[in-house]
Amino acid sequence: MTLRIEGGFYDYFGTQGNLDPDQKLLTYFAYRPIGHGLVLRLRANGETSFRHLYLPENTLKDTTTVSWQDFKPENKPHAIKISVSPVNELEVVAISPDQKQLVALKRDFSWLYANQNIPLQFNHPEGLDETFSYRVMANSYLFSFDKIFQPGETIRFDPPDITFNAFSIANRKVLLQASGDIDLLRIEQSYFNSLGMGGYIIWQMDGAPTVFQNRALPNLDAYLPAWFKNAPFLNQRVGAYQIEAYDYPQVREGFPFKSTEPYAVARSGFKAIWKLY
Repeated sequence: MTLRIEGGFYDYFGTQGNLDPDQKLLTYFAYRPIGHGLVLRLRANGETSFRHLYLPENTLKDTTTVSWQDFKPENKPHAIKISVSPVNELEVVAISPDQKQLVALKRDFSWLYANQNIPLQFNHPEGLDETFSYRVMANSYLFSFDKIFQPGETIRFDPPDITFNAFSIANRKVLLQASGDIDLLRIEQSYFNSLGMGGYIIWQMDGAPTVFQNRALPNLDAYLPAWFKNAPFLNQRVGAYQIEAYDYPQVREGFPFKSTEPYAVARSGFKAIWKLY
């Protein structure tokens, strides 16, 4: 969709904006999934702080025109407490009580801040109902968090008490040992082809902790490209997930999985730690 923002000399509008200073007009292309409202954040007319404007989904058209005078100060901050660092990626999405309306409130990456810390807060926009909950997702190379918090609930993440004890892959045998309250273990390997057209191969294995005791791997040579045998190693890491508030082993082992409230699975979230090898 196309946004037209009138009436300001804009200091910050990202890389997709087209500014016409003579007309005081900023034209911006925005991608918006179906069912999503939109929050605009801008600095303009020499102001040092961002202002915002919330546009509900039913007000958005293929071309939507708004005025800078309608933007409001950000005066409803919500803190996000994360006891580990660094945070390389942070996303917050507001969700209506019936789970039919979604609004992205924050989507930040550390490279936007010259690889410094991402501000661990977001603003609840004026006009958005206070009954909306918040799905908060935070990631780095050391941890992953994802959970839905109810209005008024403290937003805090602490890493699970999990330790990796041993890891090896040799002669198509996998060994991964970890201690703690673990629902899921994951191994990831990535290979990169630096010749010709380039290309990636990503190999991932998930399972319960008992799966990784000298587990035999299949022979996939017949399915892999020729360059894979000489591909330089790119990345290898292991992860351990702790799933909250529902019977994850039953989900992992397959159907039937019965719940009187299926949305509880998403709301409960997870926390995970990673280790590079």
